[in-house]
Amino acid sequence: MGSAGNFLIDALLSLYLVFIIMRIMLQWVQADFYNPFSQVIVKLTDPVLYPLRRLIPAGHRLDTAALVLLIALTLLKFYLLVTTSGRFPNLAGALVIAGAEILEMATDVLFFSLLARIIMSWIQPQSRHPVISIIIAITEPLMAPLRRVIPPMGGLDFSPIALFIVLGLFDRIIITPLFDFGYQLAF
Repeated sequence: MGSAGNFLIDALLSLYLVFIIMRIMLQWVQADFYNPFSQVIVKLTDPVLYPLRRLIPAGHRLDTAALVLLIALTLLKFYLLVTTSGRFPNLAGALVIAGAEILEMATDVLFFSLLARIIMSWIQPQSRHPVISIIIAITEPLMAPLRRVIPPMGGLDFSPIALFIVLGLFDRIIITPLFDFGYQLAF
């Protein structure tokens, strides 16, 4: 029962955390909030964020209430999963691990958004589907600078490959050492 409970906690909280990360990303890139996909994310996150907004002021492009909620829920998830095994980490290590997990989930969202963008460019390159416009809004701020360094050659855009490499390096250089440091600090 403990394993199934841990799986359920991890799956449900991780899914909700991805929605919060998407909300932060969509605000950061100033995506169209009237897009149906954006509206789904807003409707899923507003019930928890609305009361927090009364306490936490919003930044210009950064939804600080969503960021605080993201950190709090990631800490809660970590403590729920770890304490069921009988271990009790200290707060400093848990914060570092939560930060690393948030970065990892954000990197995963970017990775899968980029992968979806590539696949959709093969299937329906000129599609105006609402999800595709959100995927483009999320990935374009990272791909545009890479296109200036690596221009399209022969009609092929190599910036997605470069972005995959950058995301992989970010995972290995920043996220993995953060997890290692957090676990050393926590236990």
